[in-house]
Amino acid sequence: MEALLEKLIHVYRREIRLYREIHELVNRQRQEILSGASYGQINESLRAKRDLLVDIEELELGIRNEKELWQRRNRSHDGESAATLMVLLAVVTEAVEGILEAERENELLLTTRRRNGIRPVIGSAKAKQSYQVQEIVEGS
Repeated sequence: MEALLEKLIHVYRREIRLYREIHELVNRQRQEILSGASYGQINESLRAKRDLLVDIEELELGIRNEKELWQRRNRSHDGESAATLMVLLAVVTEAVEGILEAERENELLLTTRRRNGIRPVIGSAKAKQSYQVQEIVEGS
């Protein structure tokens, strides 16, 4: 049973690292949305998140049998490894909940951006040039 727990602990620690990377990508995506980044840039973040989620899915598939065995014997095995596993599972749950909340917020921001037609932020030199062109067009 100890070997099973150690394998699960190892995998869930890896998953936590992957979920943290996903959360960083979600935060980066929020900054991209707020800064007016192109949809292409935003889609790059989405692809990167998808790739990490595929990695997590592969990890989960790799421990499916161990998880089932642990669930059948859950609570019957006390000890440090079992306690560690329970803590890791709580951390995974918390990470997923945080990502889902941030994703909902990003979705609202992106929907607002689409509805309002927000354009990408441009640099000051380009803004100045645009203003000068506008002055010429208006004859100011």
